[in-house]
Amino acid sequence: MATVLRDLAADSDFPFIPPARPGRGARRPRPTGAGARPPCGGSATCSSTSSSGRCPLATVAKHYRSVQQLFRRHVEDGVIDHSPMERMRPPAVPEQPVDIFTDDELRALLDAARGNTVENRRDTEMLRMHIDTGMRAGEMAGLNVDNLGAERSVALVLGKGRRGGV
Repeated sequence: MATVLRDLAADSDFPFIPPARPGRGARRPRPTGAGARPPCGGSATCSSTSSSGRCPLATVAKHYRSVQQLFRRHVEDGVIDHSPMERMRPPAVPEQPVDIFTDDELRALLDAARGNTVENRRDTEMLRMHIDTGMRAGEMAGLNVDNLGAERSVALVLGKGRRGGV
C-alpha cells in the first residue's frame, strides 16, 4: 500500500492537494519524506504512539477508512481503474471497557454539588440525570423544558447522529 501511495503522489497528474475552497485559502501541502508527520499530527509513527512505539488499532482503523475513501473517490473520478484496497479488510478494533465510577466516587460528586443555591440544585439534578440514564454531556446540553415529561419521568433526547431517544 505504501508503494501505491508513493507512486500516486509522485505522479504529476495525481490531484493529491485539493484546490482552494471558496472563501478560504488553498490548503498547504503536507510534507513528505522520512521525517514527515502523519495527518494525525504525531511523530513519524503516530501522535498517540504507545510505549511499544505503535499506533493504537483505533487510529490505524481511522486512517484505513480515510485512505479507503480516497481510493474510492479516485475510482469514481476515473483517476485509477480499481482500488488497491478492494480485497483488504479493515483492522479489527477490540472493544475497550469504560471505567465506571464507584459508589463512593458518585457520593463524593453529589456531595460536591450539595447546597441550596439554584446552581447547586441544577448541578445535583444534572448529576442525578447522568447517573440514572448514562446520558452524554452533549445530549444533556440539548435538553430543554419541552423535552421533559415529569408526569411520566421521561426525557426526549437527541443523541449522536441527531437520533431521538427516550
